[in-house]
Amino acid sequence: MKYLKIMLIPLLLVLVFGYDNNEKINQKVEFTEIGKGELFNLYQNNGSGINLVIDNLADWDSFINTIDKPNNISANFTEINIDFSNFQVIAIFDQIHNNGGWSIDVTGVTENEDSLNVNIDNLQKGDLTSIVIQPFHIVKIQKTNKEIVFE
Repeated sequence: MKYLKIMLIPLLLVLVFGYDNNEKINQKVEFTEIGKGELFNLYQNNGSGINLVIDNLADWDSFINTIDKPNNISANFTEINIDFSNFQVIAIFDQIHNNGGWSIDVTGVTENEDSLNVNIDNLQKGDLTSIVIQPFHIVKIQKTNKEIVFE
């Protein structure tokens, strides 16, 4: 009988105070790489980096048309037919660099209670190549209504 009381007390506490097992704090989110490399025609030629969230076909088509001028960058993508009812695209463009060897990298995506945090880093820090480039990384994630925060 004493054992039964010991087991019932935690159960009653959970029932009284509630338990939310849907709460997601710092959960890793899987992402699929679509494309990664360097632009030479420079996207949004403002000198600084840009982070995009693309969640519909019209914006995706416009994006593809923009980055494919004058080079066909999307020809090297792993996919271009995105199901926007289930997925959205994260496109990261680094600042413009005056030498090669740079990268911009999505190193992880973490889901919190109110947001998705996209972790970004430059894993390659440049070399002596004399060329103007703008590194990019494009990934696909499951569609979400949460705010996307770039870190």
